[in-house]
Amino acid sequence: MTPRLLFPDKAVLESDSEMVMRYSGVWAAGSEHETSIAFGYAAESYVDFGVPLMFLPVFVFGCLMGMAYHWWLGIIRHRELAVGLVAVMFWMSLYLFERSWIKTLGLTVTMMVYLGGATILVDRALIWARVLGRDGRSAAETRRG
Repeated sequence: MTPRLLFPDKAVLESDSEMVMRYSGVWAAGSEHETSIAFGYAAESYVDFGVPLMFLPVFVFGCLMGMAYHWWLGIIRHRELAVGLVAVMFWMSLYLFERSWIKTLGLTVTMMVYLGGATILVDRALIWARVLGRDGRSAAETRRG
């Protein structure tokens, strides 16, 4: 994966409508109409793997998201931050079944890196401030006593 921020000449993703037209044979409005009609990841998996194996990518993605959910809740110490993070991150990543795999994975990784990374920094800053606050109070109390 290459972020567009670092690679501004990166090619634009093909419109989801192109895939719909290619595999269904039905015309669908695309980028020329400033819209995109997608199969979604379930139909993409069907096109790529067929009926028995089409469920495998969804199952693997679900398992990975479950492990990530557990990890984020464990790594962030402030419960309010952790719950807010996983609510936003996982709702945005999982609620649209009609989004293509490439867009679903891209959004998920982007949010985990940027939103998750920022949340970890805030969490650690709050922990550090709490520790410094306690050390500052105990030092002041020992000077008074």
